[in-house]
Amino acid sequence: MKKHLLASLMIAMACSNQLDAKNVYVKLSSDTEAWSHITQDENNVVVEITDGKFNGILSNIATKDRVWVAKGIYQVTGSINLNEDRAGVQIYGGFKGNETALEQRILKDQDENGIVEPWEFEYETQFQGNTDTDPSYRIFTMNAEGDVVDGITICDNTNVNDHGAGAYLKNNAVLSNCIVRNIKAEASKNSAVNGAGVFVDGAGLVKSCLIENCTNQNDDSNGSSYGGGINIQGNKSVISNSVIRNNQVVSGKNAFGGGIFLNNSAVAENCVIYNNSSVFRGGGVYIHTGGGKLINTTVVKNMGAKAGGGVFSNGNSTTYNSVFWGNVNEQGNANNLNLNQAGYVETFAYCGIQGAGIWMEGKNLNTTPTSYQLIESNDFTEEVTEGLAPRFIRPTVEAGIGYEFLEGTLEAIAKANWGLLNASDLVDKGVNTIPDYTIATTDICGNARPVGQKYDLGAYELGSGATGITTNQKEQSRFTLVANSNGVTVYGIEGLAKVNVYNTSGALVKSVQLGNGETISLIERGVYFLSVSEGETSQSGKILF
Repeated sequence: MKKHLLASLMIAMACSNQLDAKNVYVKLSSDTEAWSHITQDENNVVVEITDGKFNGILSNIATKDRVWVAKGIYQVTGSINLNEDRAGVQIYGGFKGNETALEQRILKDQDENGIVEPWEFEYETQFQGNTDTDPSYRIFTMNAEGDVVDGITICDNTNVNDHGAGAYLKNNAVLSNCIVRNIKAEASKNSAVNGAGVFVDGAGLVKSCLIENCTNQNDDSNGSSYGGGINIQGNKSVISNSVIRNNQVVSGKNAFGGGIFLNNSAVAENCVIYNNSSVFRGGGVYIHTGGGKLINTTVVKNMGAKAGGGVFSNGNSTTYNSVFWGNVNEQGNANNLNLNQAGYVETFAYCGIQGAGIWMEGKNLNTTPTSYQLIESNDFTEEVTEGLAPRFIRPTVEAGIGYEFLEGTLEAIAKANWGLLNASDLVDKGVNTIPDYTIATTDICGNARPVGQKYDLGAYELGSGATGITTNQKEQSRFTLVANSNGVTVYGIEGLAKVNVYNTSGALVKSVQLGNGETISLIERGVYFLSVSEGETSQSGKILF
């Protein structure tokens, strides 16, 4: 009987804890309109910050609360710890302050690269740290099951002698739809710093994030820096659908992984890793002795000073459907992939490699590539243009990080578009299934793949990135687009709708007025983007004709 009573009491307590979780709506006092529609009660609380400091309101947040933070700049004065009394808390940003659902947050092409990406909120919520070294702290510590940070720009922070100055994840915590920007990790002793922007320690998910302009620096003569943008470890740790750009590792001895450091079977899938730098090995990616996986990843224009401009693999690695192009060493020589030993590569299959630059133990493997299943693109000895394979939409010209004193380099990195043009050699060169891994059925933009018979190489399926019209725009789904033998039929129109048709290069093919159930005729087979507008309702979609 006592056992039954105890069990009933535990269930009641668990239910009580779930019911006690509340919605917390946060805004700056200068924002007079945000959350004015919220009726406050025990389940819905509006918190106003008068001094701009987010830490001052942490006492209002408890276990499993859902926190919506309106637009604005919030100062972080110490690490925001999502554990113990705040375990399982979900913090969301990107709100104007009149929303009633997460899907109502508005996205906009903020960096003008032609793609509306899931971290580009029109109403930005910034959590700013401290760029001085005293005091020193990370912005987010997330080490409890159920912790979520989504839609936040984590920026402008310096942390000394600790890992993940932007965010630290453990125990299946999730970082999604976020920007991690201008983060610096410094070490003043003979130690290793893991991940300047983000450190995933054992189990965690980073999804649909931009990690840029982060530096992992250790000036000690025997010091080490592991991961400029992100250090991710553990066979349950994944980074997916993310962009890692313009990050660097600097140290007196070991500087590994300017963009990303992978270890202990961690996975990077549908990611673009470009224009990162390391003063030693692995400008884009460093795979440590514990191994890692690269699936449908684009690794381009990185610089590894000594070895592995694109990737340095020092552990058992598995790589599929990926592209390595334009990566160099400090002399500017092609150095896309460096394999420390032959036995360290379990699988390297169905990948596009720029003509030269595969090395193992000092030997250039391009002369004998038969042991690897490579889909080789052209040898790029000419100036970079959009007319050369692999025919990216808007590649960068220079490799490595950009600098403020070099006019235009930072802007070029921000506006780069690594989507594929029609004639790219990377189209339909991948595989749709791989052993012992469930490959994603969408690309970095959330668009279905494959478009043709096989997966395209890299993070973008053909058509994604061409016009910035993606499923991430969260538009109303009133219209239905159906391809047929003559073209595309549009349903859901109440009167007359304007329909624009674009090809994958972004050029307008046709513009017509249609009624419900009418068909816009097409002649050439291929992928098209349609934009349908009627009154105040607009919707976009991709069609394979």
